[in-house]
Amino acid sequence: MLPLDKSQIPVIFKKARAAEIAGDLQKAIGGYESILKIDGSNAPAHFQLGQVYFKQKQLAAAIRHLDRAATIHPREPAIWKLFGRSVADLGDPAQEREFLAKVKKARLDRKLLMQLQSRFRGSRKITATPLGGVPAGDVKRAIGLVQSGRFAEAAIYARKLRRQFPNVAIVADILANAQAAIGEPKNAEKNFRAAQKLDPNYAETRSNFGQFLIEQERFVEAIDELKLALNLAPEMVMAMDLLGIAYGRNQDGRRAAIIFRKALEHEPRNTKLLVQLGQQLIGESRSEESLEVLTKARELGADEVTCLVWIARALSTLDRESEAMELLDRAAGISPDHPEVLFARALLFQKIGQFDDARKAYRRAIGISPNSGGLYQTFLVSEKLSADDPLIEQMEVAISGTDISDSSRINFGFALAKAMEDTGQYDRVFAYLKPANDLMRQSFPFNFDRLKAQSRDLISTMEKVDFTATDPKGCSSYAPIFVTGLPRSGTTLVEQIVSSHSAVTGGGELGFARRAWGGLLFDPQGRARSWNDLDHEMIVQAGLDVEKRMGSRFGSSDRVTDKSVQSYSMMGPIRASLPNARFIVTKRDPRDNLVSMYKNVFAPGKHLQSYNLRDLARYYRLFEEIIDFWRKKMPGWFHEIQYEDLIADPETEARKLIAACGLEWEEQCLSFYENKRRVDTLSVHQVRQPIYSSSMQAWRRYESELTEMLEELGGEYAPGN
Repeated sequence: MLPLDKSQIPVIFKKARAAEIAGDLQKAIGGYESILKIDGSNAPAHFQLGQVYFKQKQLAAAIRHLDRAATIHPREPAIWKLFGRSVADLGDPAQEREFLAKVKKARLDRKLLMQLQSRFRGSRKITATPLGGVPAGDVKRAIGLVQSGRFAEAAIYARKLRRQFPNVAIVADILANAQAAIGEPKNAEKNFRAAQKLDPNYAETRSNFGQFLIEQERFVEAIDELKLALNLAPEMVMAMDLLGIAYGRNQDGRRAAIIFRKALEHEPRNTKLLVQLGQQLIGESRSEESLEVLTKARELGADEVTCLVWIARALSTLDRESEAMELLDRAAGISPDHPEVLFARALLFQKIGQFDDARKAYRRAIGISPNSGGLYQTFLVSEKLSADDPLIEQMEVAISGTDISDSSRINFGFALAKAMEDTGQYDRVFAYLKPANDLMRQSFPFNFDRLKAQSRDLISTMEKVDFTATDPKGCSSYAPIFVTGLPRSGTTLVEQIVSSHSAVTGGGELGFARRAWGGLLFDPQGRARSWNDLDHEMIVQAGLDVEKRMGSRFGSSDRVTDKSVQSYSMMGPIRASLPNARFIVTKRDPRDNLVSMYKNVFAPGKHLQSYNLRDLARYYRLFEEIIDFWRKKMPGWFHEIQYEDLIADPETEARKLIAACGLEWEEQCLSFYENKRRVDTLSVHQVRQPIYSSSMQAWRRYESELTEMLEELGGEYAPGN
């Protein structure tokens, strides 16, 4: 095939544009990208790619191409307008500052400049909408009925007003709010959309509709509506609050925290915002910050029980369990049957291995909140039900109902799948497991191709780096032990063995090194930076930052384990900044490994590839590709341990493991199940038991359900092997 040249660009562009108009966005992307391979400075191709990625909500990719288009054609208003919308929707303050600096430098038409700047520097907290002849007193009365909780009366009154004044947005908005409150979601949505059509620039309707969508668990749609509200009224704190909630419910804790902080700039004493920020920071493994925020909320008069619960949860993640339990005891004294208190106590008992106490707390919580699927699912992480346990029937009744939320339906599905497996009803496991995974994937979409491209991009930037020759001068002498691999591959078991050594402190999933390096290896758009862009001081500082974070948490001990499973993707850079670090990579038969992932619910926003069998297999092959890369780049620099070998010969493998950590053997490493340290992972119960082999080859029970996974794995793992 002859190479493409510039003369072919118009034909390719026309075909790509036709595909875009027809809705075949992947074909359009392929066409525009082929143009850029011929001419990387083709501004129309960059602009169209930016537009396609914006439609797909791939904002980082959109910004990358629009930035390039604006650089090539800085006087084109359409480019700057879409560029500004993409940056605004991304919601990253650093990206906004960078955009505004470029806008200022570009010397744009004054009107366009003001328009672009106002998107980020607006001062409106509210908007107004015409009353269209409706008496102000009538509007005030209708709003008052809603605010006082008299929703049925509000609906009747607003419906009457709506018949009289069908073209007034605020009347349709009030009616929609009342209908949502009395359980008429279809009518409510109809009237919210009518209000928007009557006045598209009334931010309050978009904010109210966003809240309605959150309540309906339609988080992506809610995010879109709330962004539009904030475009109209950039300082509307209510909309910021709701947007933060929507991001958090949509498993994007990082963006949720950013939005809550932005809202607090306007209302620094808003205790609701402070509590919500504190909750998100715990989920983002920033518990020290969470403690400060939650303590401030408590001092300002936030609900005492709620504050005690969440401060306790932050303390628990920082290995301060006794303090956490003391606060939960205090909360129980104030409100003994409070569901959050019972759940937090149950969770803490579970993590520290007090399973009898956890069992009592969970069953009591379930008795108070029988339709909360999350309680059952979390309980069964460490509990094995008998076939006659009444909880099974309770779950079956609950999941068949029509009035439970999607999140509870998901959790009931995973819990029932676990119960079916525990009771030997293997033919019924996937009847619950597959719908739960499908609904999880529907609720939280995952783009494997994007992850693969990012991973390969990172690898390509380090292809020519000689990590064996990196300069250790000035680097930290700190010697943490990184235990990494896929989830459910044995990382918790391996960490438990290592942390049973007298010289080692078990840290759990810390992620300090991964976060320190994430900011260096990737730019704000998620593109991998060239290793040549990093100077020696930056590499040294990354290691010192990790030492500081671990030291503040664990004191003088430098042999701390970090079980952040995705550290394997950054082993070279981490080792460059921490030359004394040790790495342990756990591996397991992928069929057992991936099925185990498929059977479990992970922390919000984590391991979203786990809810689809084909993506799981593709993810495993990508993992193998990355580990193979590091084997070639860092021969002998990390120790691989096969889960099946560890189960078959624990002492031999444990001795090799301890030696790979640079430690002398100690017999208590074989009694790891007596280690009383806190365990936060799904293996909380397993690592409190002696080694057992019942989980090996467990995938065969479900072989007929795993065809797409086995086909994707291929080779020795293909169906029938």
